[in-house]
Amino acid sequence: MTDNLERLCEVLRACRESVPFHLLDVYLEKAEACMRRLERGEFASSDESLIVDLLTQEAHPLLRELRQRFAELPHRLLSDYFAYLDPELDIVYRHRKDYEDSVSRLNQIISRYLLAEEEKRQKILPHFFEKFETDGVEYNLYLGQSILQHGSFNEFYLKDFRLWQLILMCELTRLVETRGRELPVPLTTAQLVFVYNSPMSIRFQLDEKQFDVDGAYNVRYEILKKRIDKAYIKGTDERLTQAGKVSIVWLQEKDRIEYLEYLTHLVAQGYLEPEIEEHDLEPMQGVEGLKALRCTVKLEAAPK
Repeated sequence: MTDNLERLCEVLRACRESVPFHLLDVYLEKAEACMRRLERGEFASSDESLIVDLLTQEAHPLLRELRQRFAELPHRLLSDYFAYLDPELDIVYRHRKDYEDSVSRLNQIISRYLLAEEEKRQKILPHFFEKFETDGVEYNLYLGQSILQHGSFNEFYLKDFRLWQLILMCELTRLVETRGRELPVPLTTAQLVFVYNSPMSIRFQLDEKQFDVDGAYNVRYEILKKRIDKAYIKGTDERLTQAGKVSIVWLQEKDRIEYLEYLTHLVAQGYLEPEIEEHDLEPMQGVEGLKALRCTVKLEAAPK
């Protein structure tokens, strides 16, 4: 996408100098804004469709129309640009395919590691684990008395699982730092943990053969979980999720205190850099008052 946008910006600037057509400025601003988001590591699957629409539904049709009407346009540059595009997809697909292959391979690496570690964790305490793959890897982890067939559940298990999850995120960041460089398109990841400390109901859907969060109150959990991936730090244009960092979104002050203790421990153990950031998040549709902790993973040092 970056290659395509860079080439498009070059063409739009050249055309703008030749013909005073104001839409060229509009599409140039859009393309430059997309590039800035890509450079800041703020690329998400929803952004991908916006970029493709900008290319195929707006900029390219306009350039083809203007090329037919205005002889003073840089026709050689335009011809070279359109020749570089995939004739069916109308985008630069060669690099796009490399990117898709890299995402797929990295997802496989992450998934294998997650599943292996989660299997070990089942021996500590049976729990419900589900994993999804899109442009990244997302998973849900549920603990509670109702999941246990034998024995009793207490808060010590919950706390230990939370600490284990943070260690897992640090190890994943280190794994991606090493393996991500080997991909056709080098990739990084940002780790995001959502702490939801309220009891919820889950039920097994026989038709879909999967567990699902049940009840109207629990719908809020699903809404929050989907929105925080795109959260911005309040008063800035900075996304919360950043490459090489672990972000923890929390709702209750007691969760903040608990996770500060874990993060301080992981700093001492060599997993994290010393600075622990605390942020308020910008309100989102239907979601206000969220706060977050954020730390940078220490890539070069092994734990003590």
